[in-house]
Amino acid sequence: MNQLPHLRRRQRQHVRLDAERVGDGVGDHAADRDDAALARALGAERIVRRGLFLERMGAEQLAPLAREQVRTFAALFKVPAARADETLELLGLVDKADTLTERLSGGQAQRLSIACALAHGPDLVFLDEPTSGLDPIGAGEFDDLIATLQRTLGLTVFMVTHDLDSLHTVCDRIAALGGGRIIAAGTIETMLASDHPWLKAYFHGKRARAVMASEA
Repeated sequence: MNQLPHLRRRQRQHVRLDAERVGDGVGDHAADRDDAALARALGAERIVRRGLFLERMGAEQLAPLAREQVRTFAALFKVPAARADETLELLGLVDKADTLTERLSGGQAQRLSIACALAHGPDLVFLDEPTSGLDPIGAGEFDDLIATLQRTLGLTVFMVTHDLDSLHTVCDRIAALGGGRIIAAGTIETMLASDHPWLKAYFHGKRARAVMASEA
């Protein structure tokens, strides 16, 4: 997850974006030249949510206004401030635009992270455990938001999650990792039908049964 949005240098693998091969391991100068184009195509909310951007600027203590934060990320890609403000409106944060980011609720902060990731109009957005720390109501609303953005903007959303509700309601394709490998890939129905011990425990355990019962 860190390597795909270039938070860390790729190691011994490549990435395909729109069927084009991007990068081939350590020291790939051709991949380095492609970084600007790759970065524009990607949106990574975890850069914002985990403060990595501010840390790298030596500004860990900054608590900018929500509007300023989105405009800062937009400016990295020479996107006008007006376009950044439209992203705030899209995420339902207009009334929080002049609020200090440290005073936003968990759900509002998550939406601000998405706004920053979308400010430059990426085709592909990475979400890393986006519902963690949210209460069930907030997590459900966030899932609905992601589904709406995907439909209206035509985004491809790559989401890392352990949230069973999200897997059932948002994801149209799932890849399950175990032991550092992909052990299954497909729809939620594929996961439920798998005989793999880990998948059976994960998708048919007590919590999984509770999720499925609530959807019935």
